[in-house]
Amino acid sequence: MGGPTSCRSAFEPMTHYLKGLFARQRLALCIGALLWLGAVAAGIATVPLEQESHSGLVPASPSWALWWSILSNNAIIALLAFAGILTFGIITVLYALASGLLFGHFLAQAVNLAGLLGVIRGVGPHGIVEFPAIIIAISAGISPLAYFLRTALGGRKEPRENLFQAAQGVILDAVSLLCISLLMIVIAATIETWVTLL
Repeated sequence: MGGPTSCRSAFEPMTHYLKGLFARQRLALCIGALLWLGAVAAGIATVPLEQESHSGLVPASPSWALWWSILSNNAIIALLAFAGILTFGIITVLYALASGLLFGHFLAQAVNLAGLLGVIRGVGPHGIVEFPAIIIAISAGISPLAYFLRTALGGRKEPRENLFQAAQGVILDAVSLLCISLLMIVIAATIETWVTLL
């Protein structure tokens, strides 16, 4: 019978791959986080925060239909962010700024409705999974741009024959990041439906 050691060794290749993936895409992850979180902060700043909370937020009843609605909405956001890979990450940058501004604006409005503690209770449980998932999807979309910046700023030139191999590696990493993002979005939708909304 397998014990904890055999279980750990079974996950070792996946752990090794994920460590390498996040190390290789560190710049893309940093840019993605700065872009989106900066835009969220700017969106919050567009709404004057009121001192007193008002009517509060009305939670929806948990159901599979609600779960699917949340999941599909957030998956579309992740896929749109990833689709910017086709434009070398440029569209992803614009999308990250626009979606971050909108989210920050709505978040500030929610604080005015339910108060800060109400929003933390209503967003916190699933937000700790969902927000990093969005950032990871954005990072996947800008990974070609991050690779170009890293190469250009590092002052190294890839031999022409290595460019195709490097492009393959960047695309594989981007797809891996997208898959991680979508998995996290499934988890976040489950939490939002059956934990946050209770």
